[in-house]
Amino acid sequence: MTKAIAQSLPNTFHRYCSWHILDKFSIYLNAITYRDFYKDFQQCIWESECPEEFERKWASIIEKANLYNNEWLKSIFELRSRWVPAYVKYVFSAGMSSSQRAESSHAFFKKYVSKKNLLMDFILRFNRALAHQRHEDLSADRSRD
Repeated sequence: MTKAIAQSLPNTFHRYCSWHILDKFSIYLNAITYRDFYKDFQQCIWESECPEEFERKWASIIEKANLYNNEWLKSIFELRSRWVPAYVKYVFSAGMSSSQRAESSHAFFKKYVSKKNLLMDFILRFNRALAHQRHEDLSADRSRD
């Protein structure tokens, strides 16, 4: 996908979704390491002001947790310029992380629909969700006036 985007849209920046990467930590770290070091990784990722700070903190965590041989961590570190805020903060994104809008919509509709819904039920529930959202938006607009 990255190659196709670079070829098709050469003047764009393909940013990876930090949320999806962070979500995989529990899969690729054992339970004890995850419990003991996940917050350190989060702090390193979200609070580093510059790439050098991120790399310094990352190396420190890898050393403390003895994660030198974790292939997944090596692979996401190699891709850091596409997902770590300290690297991508200079890329215009209108304040959105890469799939923030999609994740937000997914969470909203998940309250109303299920993959088990039959088509007619899905349509009814989907329309109900949209009506609810319109009502919320109108209420918010009225309260601002």
